Amino acid sequence: MPKTKPKNLITPAEYARRRGVSRQAVAAAINEGRITLVDSKIDPERADAEWAERTTGRRGGTLADARRRLTEAKAALAELELSIRQGEYMAIQDVLAEHRKMLERLRAVLLAAPGKYAHRVLGIETLRQAESALRAIIDDLMLALSEVGDATPDEEVS
Repeated sequence: MPKTKPKNLITPAEYARRRGVSRQAVAAAINEGRITLVDSKIDPERADAEWAERTTGRRGGTLADARRRLTEAKAALAELELSIRQGEYMAIQDVLAEHRKMLERLRAVLLAAPGKYAHRVLGIETLRQAESALRAIIDDLMLALSEVGDATPDEEVS
């Protein structure tokens, strides 16, 4: 029994237009055996199946795999963009600017310490008094330092 030819055969140029690829891409697929010709024409349904099955991307896998990866990447990017819009992420420049402001507030607290606490150590006569005064000063500084991270840029930390 003779094989029947498909009725919807098209030229390689028409197939390229339908697929949205260049004629060179179709020619390369034909030359590499990824698309089978029938009397120098292409059966588009068969060629689509062959193209999907036999065409690999740069990362390997089929064209369908590449499309799946692209879809997944687009979805991940959309989720990231949504998270950014919702304020879940900050630009690195903004994080660094906030860090710099926090360090400036910390520096101000430390530079103010001698003037603020000098009166506490005047007249200390015993080691026990010195240790007690230093503990109180350190407790005050630790409290001020904990407020450095909580203060807004316009607030002054005491």
